[in-house]
Amino acid sequence: VVSVSDTGIDLDNCYFWDATGEVGKGFFKSDITRRKVVQYVPYTDGFDSLYGHGTHVCGTVAGHRAEDGNTESTGMADGIAKDAKLAIFDIGNTGGEIVLPLVTAAYLTTGRSSGSRLHSASWGSDSNSYGIYANA
Repeated sequence: VVSVSDTGIDLDNCYFWDATGEVGKGFFKSDITRRKVVQYVPYTDGFDSLYGHGTHVCGTVAGHRAEDGNTESTGMADGIAKDAKLAIFDIGNTGGEIVLPLVTAAYLTTGRSSGSRLHSASWGSDSNSYGIYANA
């Protein structure tokens, strides 16, 4: 399991879709039996932003195509760890901006109960300077 804090994820995307339904959303909800997304913490809104940065990052990390939401097949954009599962901490609002909790551990520990020991925080800024989140 790889944890990702980003703008969310498009759960209907064929690289993440699960025919058995979506995992329950919340801080203490996880289901390791899910095909791809085993935990989803909707800190801001519970879906990906208009531009899909979180979906892109999750696909790069662990996307694996399953057009029927069950049977996995080789996709032209499978992730580098396509057999891994994901724990998502959604920090992106509808405008594509990130909103971090004041307590860093809130998002960095997402997925640990599901076995995650890796965390991707691939977000940044339009600015070339260090902001308030640079030391998070």
